[in-house]
Amino acid sequence: MKIKNLNFVDKHIHKIILGVSLLFLALVVFLYVLGSPYKATLSGTKEAITPPDVIDAYNRAGDKLKVNINRTESLLPSMNIPSYTENFQTHTLRSPVGRPRFEVPFGMPGVDPHILPDIQPNQAIAYQIDTPPYPHDYAVSTGFNVLAPRPDQPQLNEAMLKLIGNKQPRDFHYVSVGAFFDFDAWRNKLRSAPTEARIPEDWWRNYLLITYLRLERQTLNPATEKWGPVEVIAALPGQPDYSAVSENLTPDDAIRTVNAIRQSQSAIATPQFVPTSGEQPWAPPLSEAALSEPAKRQVTALQQKINDVVARIQALESAGTSGRRPPTPAPAPPSGTGRTHPGMPPGAGQPPPAGAGFGSLDGSAASRDNPAAPPPASTPAEPAAAPTGNPQIDALRAELLKYRVELNRVNAAGNNFEGGAGGAQNRVPIWAHDITVQPGKTYRYRIRPAVFNPLFQKREPAPEQRLKQMNKLSWVAEFPESDDTVWSKRVTIETDTRFFVVKANRPVGVTVKVFRIFGGAWQWRDFNVAAGDSIGGQQVLKSGNDQATVDMSVGALVVDVIFPTSSGSVGAATSSTRMLYLDTASNEMRSRSVEVDKENPQLKEMGGP
Repeated sequence: MKIKNLNFVDKHIHKIILGVSLLFLALVVFLYVLGSPYKATLSGTKEAITPPDVIDAYNRAGDKLKVNINRTESLLPSMNIPSYTENFQTHTLRSPVGRPRFEVPFGMPGVDPHILPDIQPNQAIAYQIDTPPYPHDYAVSTGFNVLAPRPDQPQLNEAMLKLIGNKQPRDFHYVSVGAFFDFDAWRNKLRSAPTEARIPEDWWRNYLLITYLRLERQTLNPATEKWGPVEVIAALPGQPDYSAVSENLTPDDAIRTVNAIRQSQSAIATPQFVPTSGEQPWAPPLSEAALSEPAKRQVTALQQKINDVVARIQALESAGTSGRRPPTPAPAPPSGTGRTHPGMPPGAGQPPPAGAGFGSLDGSAASRDNPAAPPPASTPAEPAAAPTGNPQIDALRAELLKYRVELNRVNAAGNNFEGGAGGAQNRVPIWAHDITVQPGKTYRYRIRPAVFNPLFQKREPAPEQRLKQMNKLSWVAEFPESDDTVWSKRVTIETDTRFFVVKANRPVGVTVKVFRIFGGAWQWRDFNVAAGDSIGGQQVLKSGNDQATVDMSVGALVVDVIFPTSSGSVGAATSSTRMLYLDTASNEMRSRSVEVDKENPQLKEMGGP
């Protein structure tokens, strides 16, 4: 049978099936006989590996990783990371008023850095800070006076009496020690430090302040001619004293303390003398600290008033009552200046005898130059004078005391200086007083100035330096103990008694005039003595309303009275008489003659015949 109408597929179907079967067979042979049926592709790559190649593939990957680990350069792209700490400090401490610093101590605008204790500079600095310079050109004045009571300040009176001794009248000896402090030398020390250790100038430029003065003394041992241990003489009661400021001040307390020190610079550097009522004047110790012209004119006017009042008192008092020489009026100062004394400022006029303007005992109320301090509850212009029973004399004495107190204030205030903002003067007068000296002893002094510490309240220094210095308000000058040049000249305190042989009493003795300090003045009594007698004795002395039995012994024993044997005139023989005596303090034999003693200028100055 003939097949008709068949297409290509129908006609060759058997060949197609055979061809597909052969192709499938060839694929199976290729995949499963000639090749491996198990392969894998590593993650992140296009490489397909068979099981035998797995170990090699992982080894290659490990080697590549080891190479990358050991590479020193970073495979990461560089990134600019901002300083978040610096950015935070800049924005939080930035001034809200457009200025970098306020004109108050430690005044920084913005957030107080003390509330951010964890933010510190990248590198702490150990700043160099030297000891302040030594004072130079020492001068010393000494004398005696009588303390005037302050009825309005019983605590001050009690503190003063503890220093001089509770006695009536309140006589005392004093030493005032002066020198000059060179602020320019202190500036140069701060500026000459190495750059990397130099204290920033804005930390101290407006704080050139003296915080306190420490007066130190040594006493001479006359037997060995050696100086004793160093003694610290505390500031007088009522004077501002910042030597014991707490090291735990809050920022607000620190600001108040420094402002008080700034306002009290003159009272700290040149404190006024104690209030006195005696006739002897207090002399400022420095000769180069001159008063201004207005102050000179004021001193002259006050001295003329004092002279006038003294003359009026003399007219009312009987001369020589109780053997006391009435006060001699000082001559009127010519050409705008008064009498001068050793160590007194040229043209300063008569030195003042009294002080005023004492603040609170703890020094918190600043004195004459601290207008910011509140005044005390009651402030009399002058201490009270002891009444005499004569209303006219009492009124004149009160007026005299008022003028003397004012003269002291003008004289001491004329040596003021201002520290702090604007800078201190290069050469600043400083002085301090010692009212605890004993008659007959020899002393020497030095002043150890304390200045404002440039590192006070600063957190920037290195931790160890910050720990030692941050809370110290003052930086005190240090002296080498073996250096004698830092001391003043020696000063010997005069004894309370003096004596002069004034008359020969033939055939056995002489008359000795003995002077004794009482009530701030020299008073005398005459004693007739012969060989074997001690000179002096108990006598009753008066000063105003004060009366006391006083020992006027001079520590001398008469050994012999030697009369001249020449046949000259009687007067010549009398004046040539000599007294031989034993000085019981030194155990030495000495002699005095009528001829020499009667011409002694000290006797005439003290009112002797």
